[in-house]
Amino acid sequence: MSSANLRDRTCRSCGAVFPGGPRAWYCPKCRHERRAEACRRHKARKRQGAETRTLGEVYPCVICGQPYVLRGANQRYCPDCAPCAIKEADAAQGLEYYRTRAAAINPARNAKRRATARPCAWCGKLFCDRPHQHYCSDECQKLARLYRQRKADAKRSGRPEPQCVTPKWLDWSEVDWSMSDREIAQMTGRQYKTVWAARKRRRDKRGG
Repeated sequence: MSSANLRDRTCRSCGAVFPGGPRAWYCPKCRHERRAEACRRHKARKRQGAETRTLGEVYPCVICGQPYVLRGANQRYCPDCAPCAIKEADAAQGLEYYRTRAAAINPARNAKRRATARPCAWCGKLFCDRPHQHYCSDECQKLARLYRQRKADAKRSGRPEPQCVTPKWLDWSEVDWSMSDREIAQMTGRQYKTVWAARKRRRDKRGG
């Protein structure tokens, strides 16, 4: 069991405090006594001829009726039904635990979920949004993705890294078209073919 799940638990029998996992209901001493008592009850039922179960014998699953080999005293399900049945039991127990401790759990949970101001990873502007949101807008997110792609393209081709793409370069009207396509691509962080296509559109629009 992970050490993160070990906490101080209160024994339901004697009230002693002991380290244990979420399902540790009794301290080691009471657990030993309960196990011994269960063994005595089992032997008494067996002597009286009552129905008992034996490890290694085959029994029907309480859900689908499929036979399974008993490998533990608490086993009630076949291997096919066990995962879903155990999951449902865990969910019910977790819900019960939450309902009995909601007043203590909710404040910390709500504080963690509450949005706090953080700087945008692209433009640095403070914004409030979801806990795992890194950008203040879709535009900043697209610019960051574009810049990462340009850096990767430059690295693969052996070219120098592009300058940081900023919103002003999204407007082709601000580009100095007296520069060469490669110079514009390097300055804006765009691919050469993108600049070439933009220049061609500009030329076509002006009629040659």
